Amino acid sequence: ASSDKCVPSEPVRFAMAPSVCSVMMGNVYLTFHRMHPNVLLKILEADTERMLEMLNQNDVDLVFLADRRAFSSDYVVVSEKKEAVHFVVRQDSALCSKKNLSIEELLKYPFFLSEKGLSYRRLFDERLAERNLTVTPAVEMGNTQLLLELVELGGGISFLPEYVTRKSYQEGKIRYLDVTDFEIEIWRQLIYHKNKWVSPAMRKVIHYCLDVSEKLL
Repeated sequence: ASSDKCVPSEPVRFAMAPSVCSVMMGNVYLTFHRMHPNVLLKILEADTERMLEMLNQNDVDLVFLADRRAFSSDYVVVSEKKEAVHFVVRQDSALCSKKNLSIEELLKYPFFLSEKGLSYRRLFDERLAERNLTVTPAVEMGNTQLLLELVELGGGISFLPEYVTRKSYQEGKIRYLDVTDFEIEIWRQLIYHKNKWVSPAMRKVIHYCLDVSEKLL
């Protein structure tokens, strides 16, 4: 066991959506690192198309998606879960008391959004385009935890997956808005290529992801 801790592994190359990364690589990761200091991680953030391209070319070992459900006989799906995405505001926002809000009404307020073209933000923009609508965010960034903090401070609205907002919602810091006819669902999927040899280090990372998914996501 001591030699296992002393000999570094080849890095496990892990591509993930930014919203997943902000949860997976938080404080909880330090516990995993202390238990397995020999397991090295190389984290890459990218859009879904690029992540699957890297997976198919063996440029990454694992991919954690947050997007439309990916289907392929070439992939081993370690875990998957359907996840809701909500419009969120500070708990004392005047919008909280309103029912059947329209997206047109929400667009009058400042929006804090994830980066354009990435996973659920792309789906959000596609739904807007279907109605000939667009949004110009007050803030746009990949770090969903910072977006959530801006909402908690009362600056505006964000559109975030439930696994990002659940804790803040349960603590009463934010509320989910009742919006008419604008539901978007995403799938969280942890996958690797069927031709990939699963190394001991990669297997430990997979078990870590499953544990975090059960507890935090």
